[in-house]
Amino acid sequence: MSALPSIIFYTIPLIISAGLALSSWRRRTREARPFCYLMIAIAIWSLFHTLSVADPTVDGTLLWAQVQYIGIAAVGPCWLWFALAYANRWDRVRRPARVLLFIPSALSLAAVLTNQWHQLWWTSVTRDLSRPFVAIAVTRGPLFWIHTSYTYAYILLGLGLFIYAMLGARLMYHNQARLVITGALFPVVGNIAHLLGLQIPAIDDPTPFLFSASGLFLYLAMRNFRLLDLSPIAQREVFEDMPDGMLVLDQQGAIATINPAAARMLEIVPDEWLGRPAGELAGRSALAAALGGLLEPDATSATLVVSYGGGAPRVAEARRRPLIRNQTNTGVLLLLRDMTESAAMQQQLARRIAELTLISQIASTANATSQTADLLPAIADEIIATVAWDRILIGTLQPDRVTMRVVIDQVSHTAETYAGAYVAAPQFGPIFEILAAGETRILKRADPALAETQTGSAMHELGLDTMLVVPLYQRREPLGVLAVGYRSTQTIAAADMQLYQTVGQLIADAITRARLYDAANEASALKSAFLATVSHELRTPLTSIIGYADMLEHGVFGPLPERTVEPLEHVRHSGQMLLRMINDILDFSKMESGHFTIERYPVDLSTVIRSVAGTLRPQAYQRGLTLDLSLAPDLPLVYANSSRLEQVLTNLLANAIKFTERGTITVSTSFAEGRVRLSVRDTGIGIAPDDLKQLFQPFQQLDNQLTRRYGGSGLGLAISKRLIELMDGALLVSSVPGVGTTFTCELRANPVEAPREAVMAD
Repeated sequence: MSALPSIIFYTIPLIISAGLALSSWRRRTREARPFCYLMIAIAIWSLFHTLSVADPTVDGTLLWAQVQYIGIAAVGPCWLWFALAYANRWDRVRRPARVLLFIPSALSLAAVLTNQWHQLWWTSVTRDLSRPFVAIAVTRGPLFWIHTSYTYAYILLGLGLFIYAMLGARLMYHNQARLVITGALFPVVGNIAHLLGLQIPAIDDPTPFLFSASGLFLYLAMRNFRLLDLSPIAQREVFEDMPDGMLVLDQQGAIATINPAAARMLEIVPDEWLGRPAGELAGRSALAAALGGLLEPDATSATLVVSYGGGAPRVAEARRRPLIRNQTNTGVLLLLRDMTESAAMQQQLARRIAELTLISQIASTANATSQTADLLPAIADEIIATVAWDRILIGTLQPDRVTMRVVIDQVSHTAETYAGAYVAAPQFGPIFEILAAGETRILKRADPALAETQTGSAMHELGLDTMLVVPLYQRREPLGVLAVGYRSTQTIAAADMQLYQTVGQLIADAITRARLYDAANEASALKSAFLATVSHELRTPLTSIIGYADMLEHGVFGPLPERTVEPLEHVRHSGQMLLRMINDILDFSKMESGHFTIERYPVDLSTVIRSVAGTLRPQAYQRGLTLDLSLAPDLPLVYANSSRLEQVLTNLLANAIKFTERGTITVSTSFAEGRVRLSVRDTGIGIAPDDLKQLFQPFQQLDNQLTRRYGGSGLGLAISKRLIELMDGALLVSSVPGVGTTFTCELRANPVEAPREAVMAD
C-alpha cells in the first residue's frame, strides 16, 4: 500500500503552520512573536514527522521520529509564552523564570535523542505493520510521561490564561477570546484521545493536525478580530486608560463597550449598561440628556459642545463617528471629552486679554486726548466697551477738598444720570473716607454701616447693590474716585480689584497729564500775549528813536559836530538791530497763537536773491568775504511770498556773514521734480552734530564765541523754518565743523495759473 497519501496529509499542517508563522512574523504586537515561534515549532514537528512517514526504513523512521521532538518539545513553552503575552503577564515574568520555562523542553529533547542508551523515553521500539507506510510502535517510558505531564501543564495553564483574558475583556473582544479558547482546546482534546488509544489508520499521530487547526482558529481571530493588532491588552492600556470617554455602539444602538472615563462622565456603572440601548441613558445621566439625539441609532455624525449639570455647570464635547469595515457600517464610536477646565481657562484667557486691551486702550486714549473735558468721557467709553458693569462713576475732587464733582455717570440701562452733580463730605462720608485712606473698598447696600448714610441712600436710589470704589491719587495727592456699581450682589475677586486699581492709576495719570497740558497751554497763551504786547509797546518808541537818528544824520535840525557822527551811527544801527529782534519776537508770538498769515503767489526767486545779495554784499566785503551767486538759467517761478522769502534769505545770508571769518559765501539754485532748491553755503566755523538737533528751536543759540560776540534773540532760524514750511517748503541744514555749513530751502514750483491764497500759521 502506498505511503503517498499519508505524506500529503502531513504536508498540510506543515504548510499551514509555516504560512501562519510567516504571516505573524510581519506583525509588531507583543503576541505576534510567541505565536510565530509556536507555529514554527509545529512546522518543524510536521516536517520531520513527514520525513519519518516518507522514509522506507525502520532506522530512518526512528531517527526522524526522535528529531521531530525539536518542535514537539518547544510547543508547550511557546504556547505558554503566547498565552502570557495575550493576558498581559509576560512582562511580569523575570528573566531567570523565562529561561527556566524552556529548560524542561531542552532536557526532554536530550532524553529522546539518547533513548538508545537509557531506554527511559521508549522502553521498546518495534515496527507497526498496521500502517500503510513504515511506522514504529513504541512503549512509552517514564521520561515520556514526565514530558507529557509538564507539556500539558503548560497547555492547560495557557488555556486558563486565555479564559482569564476573555472574562476580563469588554464585550467587543468576547468573540475574539472565544475563538482563541476554541483553538486552544483542539490539540488538548485530540492529543488526549490519541494517548488513550484512539487510532486512525492513515495517520499515526493527529497532534500536528490538531495544532494546525488551532493555528487556523487563531489566524481567524487575527484576521477577523485583529488579534495580533488590537488585543485586550491594548484595550486596557489605550482604551481604558484614555482620559477621554469612549462608547462603542453596535448597529442597533446598543452599548458594545464603554471605558471608565465615559462611565464617570455619564455617572453610570459600565457592566450594568453593556448591551442596553444608549438612548435609555438620557433618563439616567445629565450629560446623556444634554446630548439628546446623538445617542440614537439613526443619528448622523456630528460634533456637539454641551453644558450640563446644575450649580456649577460642566462642559463636554461629543463626537459621533461611524465605524466602517469593508465599506460596511458596523457601529458607532462616540467620543466624550470633558471641556470644563479648558472652557474655564479659555474664559479666563479671554478675560485677561480683555483686561490688557482695556489698559492699553485707556493708555492710548489718555495719550491721544489732551483736553480734560474730552479725556474722562473717552476713558469711560473704553471701560464700557470692555468690562461687564451696571454703572460707572468718576468724580473729581474740587479745590476746597470737601466737595466732589461727578464728571462721568455712565449707566448700562435706562436711568437718570447724575453727571455734573456735586457731592459733599458731610453727606457722603464713606466715599471721602475711602479717598482719605487711599485704599480700594467694596461697598454693599446691605452693610449696616451704610444704612443711615447718604451713601447708602444714594446706592438705593441708583439701584446698586455692590459698588467698588477706587481712590484716584497722583504723588500722594487725592484727585477723585472711580466707582463701578452692580445692581446685583457681586463677589469681586482680587484680580478684578487689581485691574480696577490699575485703571484708576491710569485715570489719575491721565487727569494729571491733561491738567498740566491745560496749564501749559494757558501759560503759552499768556506768554504769546505778553510777547505781542511788549513787542508792540517797544516798537513804537524804538521807531521814533530810529527816525530822529535819521533826521539828525541828514541835518534836519542843523549841522552836527563831526565828533557826533560815529555815535549817532551806532545809535541808528543798534536801534535797527533791536527793531529786527522785536519784529522777530512779534512774528513768533503770532505764529504761536495761530494768527500769522502768509499770502502766496508766483515769485521770481532770482530777483529776490539778487535784491537781498545786493543789500548784504557791502557787509560781506567789509569782512573780506566773497559773495558769489550761482543761479540756474530758466528757473521757474516759485509759489511763495516774496517779502517772506527776502526775510528768510536775509536771515540765512546774515548768519553766514556773521559766522564766516574768511572765504566765500555761495548762493545757488536748481530745479528738479517740481521743486526749486535755494542753497546758502559758507566756509565758516561749521556746526557740531549735537548742536544740529537744537538749531531750529526757538530761543536757542549755539554756545561759541561768535554767538556771544554778535548776540541775537535765537529766533531767526526758528522763524525762517516756520515761514518756509508755511509756504509748503522745507528748510534743511548740513554742516562739517571747521569746513562750513549749507542751508537749503526747498520750495514748490509755481503751478499753472495758480491763484493767490492766504496761509495761516497753526
